[in-house]
Amino acid sequence: ILFRHGADALNRTAPFDVRVVGGEKLDKRHALRGVVQEMARWVNAGDVDVFVTAQLPNAFVPVGDAPIQLLVGKNILDAASRFEQQFLVARALKIARAQMSITCRIRPDEMALMLRALMRLEMPGFEPKGVDLAALDDMVRRIGKHLTKRAKDDLGPHLVELAGASDFDPARVYALASTAGNRAGLLATGALPSALSSLAKLSGLNTGGRTSGTLVAQIEEARELLAFAISENHFEARQRAGADRR
Repeated sequence: ILFRHGADALNRTAPFDVRVVGGEKLDKRHALRGVVQEMARWVNAGDVDVFVTAQLPNAFVPVGDAPIQLLVGKNILDAASRFEQQFLVARALKIARAQMSITCRIRPDEMALMLRALMRLEMPGFEPKGVDLAALDDMVRRIGKHLTKRAKDDLGPHLVELAGASDFDPARVYALASTAGNRAGLLATGALPSALSSLAKLSGLNTGGRTSGTLVAQIEEARELLAFAISENHFEARQRAGADRR
């Protein structure tokens, strides 16, 4: 909900140009383009732009929500199998459709500052501990230039609730986005080994052609996804999505 109403202002505050990281459009003849088009149709995502970069060789993330833009690292483009491509595309589309692409392209501390600035916009007396108030107020001004009255009204109750939530860590919103994306990717493909090997590739680890338990243990996202895969929540989610009837 926070990003549904606030993403436009956040993206305008911290715009992104794929050219900064050497992004170039993916060749129309590349097999990945067909996978993207197929999976975009599954979720009615419309047109998706895909860019390739050698500067971030292990990236496979959404960097834009409207239109959806995916940034793919050269290493992953060259090494990912079709099942891995499907998982990574489904993962990225889930994050983009939740309007959380910004969490994939800015540092966690900057993301945290932006979210705290939204809270301070709603509650001027909000002073989180350990935060530079001058930097926070500067971000408040920057975001305030782009936040519409309607968005501010829609965000208000949710910001008040989050400000009072002791377990909310704004620096970990990427972890929340990636968890949702990983679970969506698993539901879309049903291929746990490919999901885990994909996450190993995103981490830049050498799988040697197989993903061992030792390797999974090194990757927080892989550990979480494995736990989800053997849970009742996963089987219930598959039933709700009709995944086993495909």
